[in-house]
Amino acid sequence: MFKLIVQGGPLMVPLVLCSLLSVAFILERVWSLHKIPSKSEADECLKDSAKALKRGGVKEAQTSCDTMKGLLPYVFTLVMDRYDALMHESRTIGEIRDELIASTEEAGRSYLERFLPVLSTVGGVAPLLGLLGTVTGMIVAFKSIAAVGAAGDPRTVAAGISQALITTAAGLIIAIPTVIAYSYFRQRANKILTGMERYSHGFVDALITEVGRFVSYKETLKLAYADGNLEAGEQELLHRKRVLLNISEEKAAQLEREVKEELGMS
Repeated sequence: MFKLIVQGGPLMVPLVLCSLLSVAFILERVWSLHKIPSKSEADECLKDSAKALKRGGVKEAQTSCDTMKGLLPYVFTLVMDRYDALMHESRTIGEIRDELIASTEEAGRSYLERFLPVLSTVGGVAPLLGLLGTVTGMIVAFKSIAAVGAAGDPRTVAAGISQALITTAAGLIIAIPTVIAYSYFRQRANKILTGMERYSHGFVDALITEVGRFVSYKETLKLAYADGNLEAGEQELLHRKRVLLNISEEKAAQLEREVKEELGMS
């Protein structure tokens, strides 16, 4: 093997590097796809995340996802990051949901198609390097012919022709399995993304429910602060509303500050 690499000339160096990259990232993708959760595991992950979300809001759900690994926790975490950003924008609940749904697909694709651009590049570059090796090998062969004459010993051009054939074969040997692997991983990723929609959309709906709880409480706060002060009855109403909507004291205080700012009371 080493003798063939040497006979292939200097272009065998990048070809060997391409082969190492291809093998490494193919194995990495095989391992990552092997860890994709089963239906029962995905159901459990969604159930645990939704419970954490209802129990302690986004912060609790993020903590829960941090303790887990895999596709769904990765997607849920990125969706919650996007949710935090959207909550600082003036968006309707429908717009927020559409944004979050789009985020789930982007997050899932980024996880499942990680390193696939590398395989695509290797699959395209390897045969070109082989072709370049063919050209340089033929140049070497013709230089040898020019040096000894057309009637000289054929062995004088053998090195150049050998270099041309070796690099061509090496480029194809690397490119063919790499392109096949790339195509398989893309199709597998699309299939997994289709199956993941149920869980990602379910988590988004849980987040939207979270938004609805907060919007409902903020509307109650606006009504309570309409005259600029909170009376005892209004305070009791807000307390019952917090209990009903399962809103923590910390989150309620944050929403109250937001309402005061909107009403120009801060």
